[in-house]
Amino acid sequence: MSVELVQKRNEIEAMLLQQARIAESNYIENVGSAGVNAEKIPYYFKPVITRYLMEQKNVYSMASSELSNVDMMDPMYDEILQAREDVKNKFEVLNSLLDQFQQISKDYPLHVGSFSDANDRTHLKYLADMFSGNYEKFIIEDDQPVFVMEDKNKIPMSSVSKMYNNMFRKAAKENNQFMLIANESYNGALQRGEASWNENMLRDRIYQILNNESGLEGTVDPRAKIERLLSLAYDRINGNPSFVDWLNEDPQRDPNNWVAEGVYDDSWIAQSIKIDPKTVMSGMVQWLLERVSTQWRAGYEIYTSKQNEMKEKVAEQPDPNQETN
Repeated sequence: MSVELVQKRNEIEAMLLQQARIAESNYIENVGSAGVNAEKIPYYFKPVITRYLMEQKNVYSMASSELSNVDMMDPMYDEILQAREDVKNKFEVLNSLLDQFQQISKDYPLHVGSFSDANDRTHLKYLADMFSGNYEKFIIEDDQPVFVMEDKNKIPMSSVSKMYNNMFRKAAKENNQFMLIANESYNGALQRGEASWNENMLRDRIYQILNNESGLEGTVDPRAKIERLLSLAYDRINGNPSFVDWLNEDPQRDPNNWVAEGVYDDSWIAQSIKIDPKTVMSGMVQWLLERVSTQWRAGYEIYTSKQNEMKEKVAEQPDPNQETN
């Protein structure tokens, strides 16, 4: 290689090195602000994150220092360069995880009261403990933020988003629809008495609500149907007994009649809903029909009472055709 080419190469390398140093300096200075925003780090695990960031900054600085003493043609150059890139990638991953955690921590208080009891109970507790700081310790393990829970289980921060997004809500909308049917039946009985009762029609309306597979924004989502059935099975929405409560009142109502040694076992319900919900839906139709029927009878009793009062008043009135003395 000629002297001119060597000089030119050295000039280019010197320029690239200078540019790289400036970029490195800016990057290191900004880590913790632009790279990993300190404001998004909750105070209860800030010391652990801060210590990890400082350790990685040192790795980055040492690699940069080594890089300045290694020729670009040296095989070690790429390895050292990759070490720096690894640090950058770790910061980006951590930043993304903290973004997600921060967003979920803002969202969680708005929805925590609406989570169904049919969710994984352990996950319900883990989420509550993580967002309240009620865990044994917070660590960095294999470059991953990890919650060590009171039961010694380790929950990576990377799994929190999935755990939270898998939480489904109570079937409040469907419960309101059933209440509307019950109120309509009550009002119908008040106005038309026995003629207002149409069991086949009511069964069909209830079944259609239970069998609805609509998801978000009108999409078809069989999972949404399963989640609603699970909620109706286990949740006491607006103080109304759940399907399981209804079965526990009289286990003979259970189409599978799962009573072992005098103790009712409702574990089959969740399994059946997830595999083939038809049996559970059949029982739910009967359960909800009883709720509607109770309301209808209350209205019918008032209707009957008013009808009897009217008959008594008519009977007390003198007969206009009767001759007077």
